[in-house]
Amino acid sequence: KTFSISPFANAVMFIPGTPGVTSVTVDPSTATVSKGGKIQLTATVETTNFAPQEVTWSVQSTTGGADGDVEVTASGLVTIAANATATAATIRATSVYDPTKYDDCAITISAG
Repeated sequence: KTFSISPFANAVMFIPGTPGVTSVTVDPSTATVSKGGKIQLTATVETTNFAPQEVTWSVQSTTGGADGDVEVTASGLVTIAANATATAATIRATSVYDPTKYDDCAITISAG
């Protein structure tokens, strides 16, 4: 038989109120990246009552380019293709907990 006693057996945590996300902020909010270059973006999520702070990253739009010119990883690393025809892109961080909360980074793509 296994018998265990824990001092935490009756521990309870009570948090009054509903968890929520108040804002998402991407840093930097604007950037210039050369073709073939990369930039690391970060997202700060302000929450109430211990709501999750995870975000999803996405390429919202590109100007004058094709699919694959701009890519973003799950950690916010943006890569511009060396042969990109796009001149600009918008990268968005969206709260996983509250998808109505997001922020964008406007990237200008230079010839390099």
